[in-house]
Amino acid sequence: MLPRFTKKGRTFWRDMHAFWFSAAILVLIATGLPWSGVMGEQINKAATSTNTGAPPFAYSWGEKPESVIKTRDVAEEVPWAAENLPVPPSSGGKYVPISLEDVQSISENEKVAKPYTISFPQGEKGVYTISVSNPNPSDDATLHLDQYSGTILSDVRFSDYGILAKAISLGISLHEGTLFGLANQIIGLIVCLGLIGLVVSSFIMWRKRKPKGKSGAPDGSKNKKAARGVFFIMMIFGVIMPLVGISIKAVYLLDRFVFVRIKPLKAWMG
Repeated sequence: MLPRFTKKGRTFWRDMHAFWFSAAILVLIATGLPWSGVMGEQINKAATSTNTGAPPFAYSWGEKPESVIKTRDVAEEVPWAAENLPVPPSSGGKYVPISLEDVQSISENEKVAKPYTISFPQGEKGVYTISVSNPNPSDDATLHLDQYSGTILSDVRFSDYGILAKAISLGISLHEGTLFGLANQIIGLIVCLGLIGLVVSSFIMWRKRKPKGKSGAPDGSKNKKAARGVFFIMMIFGVIMPLVGISIKAVYLLDRFVFVRIKPLKAWMG
């Protein structure tokens, strides 16, 4: 499971190339997928369809409720039929938005973790948005305030997220190296150095074992069952990660239709 640093030659490089980094690399890939252009969108759709994500208005750039003062917001014991009537402006003026200091006071009263961001309302129906996206996702918070009354229209915290949104939030923090401080960053550094080591050791092992004048590419597998298993694994990852699938198809087409037609290259490839 661990490389034998005391060995020399091929054994040393084979150990450096071994699978003991695989688990860490898989975690690195898995926690990066939610940000990717194609897979990230599919994960988002899955979270939405299964109600395991976060509400759209949990994010400062997502859909927000409208800011409208209604009678029930400013008066008590209002008849049921009149609860949702808009409150007219006082004579001689329009509604006056609450101040930034008022928003700050509300955020402190609601125990929003610092540092937080306050976004100003956009238009007459816009809302103040208080948002927190700290290195530790457990502090996440998104509040939307009525710009005139200061009423909290929505308040979404990490505890309100669905299980998938919680897992993705924690994974992103782990991927960025902020979940548990310096130790997280050191682990991430080791994994990245390991990835570089895999590439370098692969090239060195290939140079050491390849026959003179040939690529040293291995023959086709004689174990058909194992070959089919590997093929299906490749196809699954090719679907999950489309760029991987495109790469597999490109190599296959080159190998099947191009390399075999160029005699020097065919001889070198074996």
